[in-house]
Amino acid sequence: MVRTKPDIGVRQTQMLAQPIPRQVEGAKSLITAPSPVGLPQVSGGSALTLHYAQLDEAVQLFPEEPLIVSLLGVYWALVGNSEHALECVTRACSSGKSFGHAHHMDYQIACIFSLLGRRNAAFEWLERAVNHGFACWPFFLKDTSLENLRNLPEFESLVSSLQGKYPDHLGLL
Repeated sequence: MVRTKPDIGVRQTQMLAQPIPRQVEGAKSLITAPSPVGLPQVSGGSALTLHYAQLDEAVQLFPEEPLIVSLLGVYWALVGNSEHALECVTRACSSGKSFGHAHHMDYQIACIFSLLGRRNAAFEWLERAVNHGFACWPFFLKDTSLENLRNLPEFESLVSSLQGKYPDHLGLL
């Protein structure tokens, strides 16, 4: 099947809406060999298999798309490959125009740095994501990728400030 015009909005929504698995050790055991586009091959029936399959397809379709490249960086950080994760940060930042909003890339880069234990860089990218329009403080509190930032006074201050601007009026958050 040749795709001439993939449904980018649906695919992006599907990819970004799924939770990123936190099973780093389990994920490492699933890697068997590199694929032609640089993604590890994954076997088994875990949620990571689905993420890998979606990323592999997306990277093949859009190899320089910052949203996809930064999400690939999150994957590499989750499986413990900091070199590839940082390469993805560099590629995402040097890419041109994106089909999405820059704040998603900023947020994903914050997650990469947090997963790699680089808290200061992670927090700077999180602030950048907020400044570019991604101020979803409930997500910041729940996303396990940001676990390394939660005890930073700056993180607590940022979330507190966002809670003041965007309170949970409906009790849905």
